[in-house]
Amino acid sequence: MKRLVWFLISSAAALIAVLIVACEKHKDPFSANNNQPLISVFRFRADPDLPPNTFQDSLRFKPGKTFRLQLQYDDREFSSSDTRKLQARFSFETGSGKITNDKFGKPSADGLTFDEAPGTFSDDLLFTPDAPGRITLRLQLFDGVKLSGTAQASATIFENLAPLPAFTVRLLNQTNPYEVEFNPERSIDRDGTIAKFIWTFGDNSKADTVLNNSIITHKYLLAGQYRVRLRAIDNESKIDSTEQLVTTNNQPPQAALRITPTSGKVPLEIDYTATGSFDPDGSISSYQIFFGDGETSQDSIGKHTYKNDGNYQVMLIVKDNLGLADTTTVPVRVSTPPIAVLKIEANPPDYRIPLSLTVSGKDSHDPHPGGSIIAYLIVVTNEDINAQRSFPQDSVTTLLTDKGHYRITLTVTNNRGLTGRAEKVIPVGLPQ
Repeated sequence: MKRLVWFLISSAAALIAVLIVACEKHKDPFSANNNQPLISVFRFRADPDLPPNTFQDSLRFKPGKTFRLQLQYDDREFSSSDTRKLQARFSFETGSGKITNDKFGKPSADGLTFDEAPGTFSDDLLFTPDAPGRITLRLQLFDGVKLSGTAQASATIFENLAPLPAFTVRLLNQTNPYEVEFNPERSIDRDGTIAKFIWTFGDNSKADTVLNNSIITHKYLLAGQYRVRLRAIDNESKIDSTEQLVTTNNQPPQAALRITPTSGKVPLEIDYTATGSFDPDGSISSYQIFFGDGETSQDSIGKHTYKNDGNYQVMLIVKDNLGLADTTTVPVRVSTPPIAVLKIEANPPDYRIPLSLTVSGKDSHDPHPGGSIIAYLIVVTNEDINAQRSFPQDSVTTLLTDKGHYRITLTVTNNRGLTGRAEKVIPVGLPQ
């Protein structure tokens, strides 16, 4: 019995050895020297629906859309046979979906393993993703003895991307009205086209809709800073927007001040108005008036009273809504002269010659508080013979011996340098 068992074992071993030699001689896949399948290419092809500048591994998702997987492999023992089949084993590291090809048969229940794959292959598989996201797909081939190395194909499958709006700004006319140029040509849509642009200029004007990326201009009637917004809408109604602040060059306001009267004596009341001031590209935001006597006002119209003599510069400062200012001044002279009081006594009273004439300015006075007369000048002039005598004093008695018309003039000067004057013409030695 033992001899029989030993014989059977020896016979089986010899038979196996013969089979191995025969398999190797005929490149049988079950040969001990079998070559493993070699995968040379396994990758997603570019999405033909996307612009050329899209990333190579980006694919645009749409429900039911299929993508092409380029696959190239070879197995030496299977390449010349139409009947011998490999087993293709797919697996997902991330993502999920369905893989199909007419040359891959007998799929497993999960659709990832195919028991009948050709021995050599250079074509595309069709891949239908279940959902957008990152897809990482692995592949191994099995010839019944050996597994191939693991090949990996990856792609990002995304839904519609929003457009990327962008624009540049160029200031054109920088006097009112301000004209500004807007250029949206840098805007892009990475997976389609931009259907229209909607511009909002920040000045409460109506929004402007443009169906292409052409350059547009807009005029601002007021200087200032404006928030300009560009919305881009792509061919699938996806929207994105961008904003920029645009500042026009502000023009300064123009100050105008009118005062009446501009001269007089204490108390001098003036009327003033600054309402003639204007801003060519905005509005006047403030008025500041300095009267030169320490008093100020922020009213654009009003009255002011000067209580002391002096030469005053009334200054107006106006500011516009963006802070630029302008200034103008108007001079006002306040002078309260002394009052000259001229008294004349003639002896004889009928003005016959020789005539003794007494002239007095002693009753002259200064009505200004704290004012006083500090100088007097009496001038007696015979206008008929052009003879004149001057007396720098407050009174004088003089003898007139020539006939003629005499002009008697009194000039008084106060302690502020102001003068008052009084005069009278009398006939001397002439018929009354």
